[in-house]
Amino acid sequence: MMQSVIQLAAHLKTSLHSPANAVELKALELVLGYPLPEQVRALYITTNGLTLNAREGYPQPRLMTVEAVTEFLRVSEWDKRYLPLTANDDSNHYCVRCDEALMGYVVYVDHEDLPTIKFRDVDTFMKALQKYYHDGFTYPQEGLYDTNDPEAVDQLDAHFDRLNIHGVPSQFLQPERTPHDLAAARRLITSVHETFRPDNRTHRYEMYLALWLLNDAEEIAALSRYVRMDFLVERLQALPASHAQPTLTQLTARLDMFTEHCAEKLRQFGLNVWNKFSFHGDIRLEAGSKHLRYPYSMADWYFWSHWYTTEAEFDQVILQRVTSVERRPD
Repeated sequence: MMQSVIQLAAHLKTSLHSPANAVELKALELVLGYPLPEQVRALYITTNGLTLNAREGYPQPRLMTVEAVTEFLRVSEWDKRYLPLTANDDSNHYCVRCDEALMGYVVYVDHEDLPTIKFRDVDTFMKALQKYYHDGFTYPQEGLYDTNDPEAVDQLDAHFDRLNIHGVPSQFLQPERTPHDLAAARRLITSVHETFRPDNRTHRYEMYLALWLLNDAEEIAALSRYVRMDFLVERLQALPASHAQPTLTQLTARLDMFTEHCAEKLRQFGLNVWNKFSFHGDIRLEAGSKHLRYPYSMADWYFWSHWYTTEAEFDQVILQRVTSVERRPD
């Protein structure tokens, strides 16, 4: 029995479902292509799904039933290393990795963003859900908020957001990492580094997950060939400054030199880059009186520059691209 999910149901004042049977679990494993991690099996034997909020008019997050997960995997083009554990009616799922590289870890898979590693195991995730829903949260009283008052509407929206489980605080916001985390990170890196292709989304995702399992600044910086610079900077900024600042300074200086090199090349073609030091934003160019927006950042360019044989080859590519139809009016 998984005590954490029993306690979660008790706090939510909801009933556990009947346990999944052996036939249902076997059917799921056949579609999944992996044996169920031990804690996932224990969860389904304790309750086959669980309603996290049943109140009408509010988000309806839930632990998916075995039948729902099996059908989802059967009909969708889904990376079956990720077993979807939750549904929130937004196409995003907390998932459990089922392959050897990251067995048992809970990863949030966002259909519009990078996957994010959240918890080391299902049990920890259940405890985090319990804390998330019941640390002082109450439903808004009927008619309490004036929908003509913008501030009141914002408060009501905050209550709704509180029921969306994407906001459960990650276990990996803290800088500490275990030997198990570090071993998992190195397995992920080893699994793709020899065959890594920058245009392979799965390869990039594996390196990004590894990034958040590491906590040594030099190991993190060594991923600059595989992970965008802004992601490296974000990770380093989450470490104690005394440990990360020298590496962070080096990486920032390296990007500054690269962006100045690109800016000089573009100036030769009458293009002035006026936000060249932005990690995230599109590259914005001035050509005479016209402003143009190129749909990539300098962090993107820096990442892709590693995959050209020579500097001259990369310079030629960027010049072709920014003077092509790919650029967009500002």
